[in-house]
Amino acid sequence: LLSHQLRSGRPDAIASLLIGLLLAATAFGLGRPLSDFLAGKSLPPELLEQIRAVIASDKAIEEVLSVQAVYTGPEEVIVAAKVRPAPQLTAEELSRAMDNLDHALRKASPFVADVYIDVTSHYASDGDGHA
Repeated sequence: LLSHQLRSGRPDAIASLLIGLLLAATAFGLGRPLSDFLAGKSLPPELLEQIRAVIASDKAIEEVLSVQAVYTGPEEVIVAAKVRPAPQLTAEELSRAMDNLDHALRKASPFVADVYIDVTSHYASDGDGHA
């Protein structure tokens, strides 16, 4: 309307620039807090240690080989752990123990969305070629 009355394209150009700046500011304002999640932000060491402690305290776990956890959203975490189970467990007991461990992790840390546990045999190589 203003462009028509002034017979100039400048008001439209200025309005377009202002809208562009507003959109850019909004995108930056919304994107900045979430940018860490694009790269899979790791948990702080103290939270990772808390998760490791829950896993290590389980009687079915003989050794915790590694634990990793990354944020997948503002309040969601995926936990991946590699463990060596107690050697006397049957397959059924081990399966039940892993379910219990999954529930224990979710109870201890409500932000845990998914849990992946890699059960490593006592006969598996430790990476140095030793069993």
